[in-house]
Amino acid sequence: QLARGDLANDWRIRYASLRCFASIAVLHRDFQALASWSDEAARIASEHSQHELSYILSWQSLAALECDDFAAARDWAAKALAVTRKRKTYDREARAILLFASIAERESALAEADRHVAHAGQIYESISEYRQFCICLIRRAGYAEKRNRKDDVFRLAHWANALRETHEFTLEPTHQTTLAALLASSDYGAQTPVGGE
Repeated sequence: QLARGDLANDWRIRYASLRCFASIAVLHRDFQALASWSDEAARIASEHSQHELSYILSWQSLAALECDDFAAARDWAAKALAVTRKRKTYDREARAILLFASIAERESALAEADRHVAHAGQIYESISEYRQFCICLIRRAGYAEKRNRKDDVFRLAHWANALRETHEFTLEPTHQTTLAALLASSDYGAQTPVGGE
C-alpha cells in the first residue's frame, strides 16, 4: 500500500499501512522496526486521529523499553498518559500507567512497579474490567514473591483467583500458569487448584 501511487497525501491509507507494519513488528518482537514504523504513525495520529494517539505512543514506549532506552520509554509513556487523561479514556490510562510499571520492573524497582500496577488495577476495578484487574493482582503477587513477602503473595493470589471464579472469565495461558504457580506456593494453592479441576 505504501508503494502504490501517491499515498503520502492520503493519511488514512498511509496510517493504516504504518499501523499494520507496527503490529507485525510487535508480533515478531522486532522493537527497532517498531520504533521506526510507529514514529511516523504517531506523527500522523497526533495531527489526524487523537483516538489512536495514546495507543501508538504506548508502542513507542514499549519499543524504547525493549531497546533499553528507559528515559525515552518514560517520555513516551508520559505522553501517552497525558493523552488518555485529556480524553478520559480510562482503560487506556490504566494501560499507560502499566508502562511505567514495566519500566520500573526492568530497573529492579519492584516497590515502584507495584505502586503503578496497584494504581492501574484500581482504574480497571472502577470500570469493571475484572479480567485486567485480575491480571494486575497476579502481577503484584509476582512482585511480592520476588520481595519475599509471603503474606502478600497469599492475599493477592487468593484475591485474583476468587475474582476469576466469581466473574467466570478465562485467563491467557501465561497468566493462568503464573497464578497456578503462585497459588501452589501457598497453603491455599494446595487446597484449591486453579480452574477447579
